[in-house]
Amino acid sequence: MENNTNDKNINAVNNTDILNTVNKNTDKEKPKPKHVTTYTGDMVKVLEKGEGSLIKKIIEAEEQREVQKKILSPESTRNKIFLWVSIILLLVAVSGFVFTYFAGQEINIVSLQPEFKPIIFTEKNFFINIDDVSDKKEIASLFYQRVLSTDVKIGGIDGIHLTQKGKVVDLKDFFVKIKSNFPEEGIQFLDNNFVFGVFNSEKNGKNPFILLKTRSFADIFPHMRIWEKRMFFDLHDFFGVELTPQNSYLQIKEFEDGIVANKNARILYDKAGERVLIYVFIDDNSIVISKEISSANEVMSRIMGSKIKK
Repeated sequence: MENNTNDKNINAVNNTDILNTVNKNTDKEKPKPKHVTTYTGDMVKVLEKGEGSLIKKIIEAEEQREVQKKILSPESTRNKIFLWVSIILLLVAVSGFVFTYFAGQEINIVSLQPEFKPIIFTEKNFFINIDDVSDKKEIASLFYQRVLSTDVKIGGIDGIHLTQKGKVVDLKDFFVKIKSNFPEEGIQFLDNNFVFGVFNSEKNGKNPFILLKTRSFADIFPHMRIWEKRMFFDLHDFFGVELTPQNSYLQIKEFEDGIVANKNARILYDKAGERVLIYVFIDDNSIVISKEISSANEVMSRIMGSKIKK
């Protein structure tokens, strides 16, 4: 019996040793778990190292980019509204251009107050459209009617300007329009900017005048002398003088030398010795044509006054 017990004990010991040996071998053969790195773990490490602010900036930048994409997206409601409004405005602009273009083919729009450079101070300026007027007498009639209807104060001057196609008629075009006899070679010595006007004299009433600007007295004087022979014929209607059999001789009557306010002048007298037309050399660059000396004096006074101001 004792021997059996000892044998059992020996076997138990041996089995235990065998199990221990097997377990040791198994532990050696069992693979060790691999180290797994995760995004969360990295974030934790970064935060532990104090680098969270950088990550925060990256996240904020990404969020801003997403917001910007939404704003710029053509699918957004705001951008759809903006797109449709832009299309509507573009269509309105194109329609307006087309309408203006085709309407302009049929209607000539004339500005009531064309831009011009005044050469003398005037209380008011009036504009007479002569687009559909080709006859000299009709142009003169429109001008003289404006002279008579002006409400300019006593001692005042109103400017009266002819317009054609929306622009103030210059001197060269005016001469062409009335078929003037002014020498063609002398036109180059006259400025295209001229003034028709009316002076309201307390004594003589409303008197028309024409103010011409010249290059110099020496250049224009011989051409004015040539024009004298037909000046009355060209301008009498503008001064309200009707040409009749009784005064037809004035067309060939010569002007005479004269002095007006100490300025050289040329004067046309009728048979009774009355002044019919005068022109005065105000200075080296200005000539005024009128019926009355009072008109010439007022124009002269304003030109001299403007020079003093300058």
